[in-house]
Amino acid sequence: MSRFSASVLLLFIMAWQFWPFEMTAGVTDTGDANMILLVQRQLQNTPSTWKRGDPCDSQWVGISCIGSRITALYLSSTNVTGQLPIEIGLLSALQILDLSYNPGLTGPIPSSLGNLQLLQTLILTGCSFNGRIPPELGKLQRLLTLDVNSNGLSGSIPAPLGNLTKLYWFDFGNNSIGGQLPVELKGLVNCGHFHFNKNQLKGSIPPEIFHENMNLVHVLLDHNLFSGEIPSTLGNVSSLEIVRLDRNSFEGQTPFSIQQLGELSSLNLSNNQLTGSLPDLSGMSKLEYLDLSHNPFELSKVPTWLSTLESLNTIMMENSSLNGQLPSEVFSVPQLERVILSHNSIEGSLQIDATFSQQLQLIDVQYNNITSFLSGSSYRNTLLLKGNPVCDSPTLAGNLCQAEAAEQTPYQTDMTQCGNQVTCPQDFLKVDPLSCECTAAYEGVMVFKAPSFSSSTNTTRFHELENSLWTKLNLTKGSVHISYKSFDSNGYLNIEVRLFPPPGKKYFERLQLVKVLYALSNHDYVPPLGFGPYYFISPELYNFLDEGSKNLSSGAIIGIAIGALVSIFAIIALGIYALLQRKKAEKAVELSNPFASWGRGSRRDSGDAPKLKGARFFPFQELKMATNNFSFLQE
Repeated sequence: MSRFSASVLLLFIMAWQFWPFEMTAGVTDTGDANMILLVQRQLQNTPSTWKRGDPCDSQWVGISCIGSRITALYLSSTNVTGQLPIEIGLLSALQILDLSYNPGLTGPIPSSLGNLQLLQTLILTGCSFNGRIPPELGKLQRLLTLDVNSNGLSGSIPAPLGNLTKLYWFDFGNNSIGGQLPVELKGLVNCGHFHFNKNQLKGSIPPEIFHENMNLVHVLLDHNLFSGEIPSTLGNVSSLEIVRLDRNSFEGQTPFSIQQLGELSSLNLSNNQLTGSLPDLSGMSKLEYLDLSHNPFELSKVPTWLSTLESLNTIMMENSSLNGQLPSEVFSVPQLERVILSHNSIEGSLQIDATFSQQLQLIDVQYNNITSFLSGSSYRNTLLLKGNPVCDSPTLAGNLCQAEAAEQTPYQTDMTQCGNQVTCPQDFLKVDPLSCECTAAYEGVMVFKAPSFSSSTNTTRFHELENSLWTKLNLTKGSVHISYKSFDSNGYLNIEVRLFPPPGKKYFERLQLVKVLYALSNHDYVPPLGFGPYYFISPELYNFLDEGSKNLSSGAIIGIAIGALVSIFAIIALGIYALLQRKKAEKAVELSNPFASWGRGSRRDSGDAPKLKGARFFPFQELKMATNNFSFLQE
């Protein structure tokens, strides 16, 4: 290497110290490193740490490695946009892929994901993927979680997914998936969750899907286009705790086998075309929530077994062909909070005894044939009687016949300790209930798809949810704010949630928030009993202002950039000056050197004899005289 080349290399190395990207010796497997770079180039807004160092050696946020192999990508709610490239299927050691809550992720789900033979968790909730579910996913024999809830997926459920014998969480709710349920799903014997709600599934449910070897806990098939009879085999799945078949077109009689489901806490069969007699649910001692509304059952009396189900907190049998007198014992169920029996043919006297449940908040018997009201109790909560003959009585209090229930204050985290004087200067800053200071909270909505209650004012229940969030998500005690938003028309409970960073910090660090969001998206966080399955959505993207220059003002950023550029150019100028000085020195040495050259036309030794600089020829006679005829005495 010439001196000039070596100097240029030295100059390059010096300038590199001021370059904004770090170059290190890689420890990541070469194939993985190449693939993750391809993924990075085809996606936008990847984490800023992905521009420095080596993925496995430099703690790239959202990337986890075992040895030199990339085994997990945690990119939940990171504002990543673009289409997921097919090259992601070449990360052959990948076990976890969580891209949830990134609405800017579009396009089809790559079929190449079927090549990830080690994949155990695939979570794409809350993105904007479209097209069909790739049947190639049926090759993922180690898959435990497949969650593509809330996208724009269409097509049908691929039959090969029935090969996923280890699958536990199966959720493609809130899409536009049609067709029939494939009978191959009977092979999912270890699956605990069928969440297929809010799609366009149709036809009859194959009875073979449900059998005694299944371990299902939740079956959510609500808001679809199913028809035919409810399969009697459903009663063979003794592990079931929640069943939602509402808002379909099921017909015929409710299968008697349902009463075998002794672990059931929530049953919703409303808004179908079920006929025949009301089902006998007298054996369901753990049932908390029952909704049989809006079905054309045979005309029947209010079931007496209702008063024997001591765990019940909600009875909803609106427009269910009920007649006769309403037994007062129904109101004595100890946990009962709401009774909705409107639009039936209930008649006679309505009586509320002194034994009524102290939890009871609402009795809605509007539009029946009730002729009198007898109250031998101190019940003072909401009673709705509009549309009954009793409302024609001049002695009845007018508010009992009003159209709407009196508004009650729903739950939200107590902020009285912060007073009313704290206001935050920017919209994304919220008052931390722990410190009463303005910090950048992570905000979202928890959507509970099958709660086993319908009341929004139970302080104990919601306080328990609040405490469980900061406890189980490893947040600071008291750093969670929740507020009731709604029970929507789907029967889903919506809770607004704010999670606050640790004390002394105004923003979450990205790594900490990634862990929190993965606990939510992977359902590692389990809410208190009664809330049921959920998903978490964040309408606002979080600004990670604690990363690098994001904490600085624009003037500081510009100053740093200019300073770095000036430093680079100063080094380059000094390098050029040094090279020029070196060339001048070499020229001076060359002029004073007794050898004109060493080789021909090159600075390298070519093997030629050296040539004297300024040499001349001497005649032979002069040499003879100067050496005294070449005498050795001259030595």
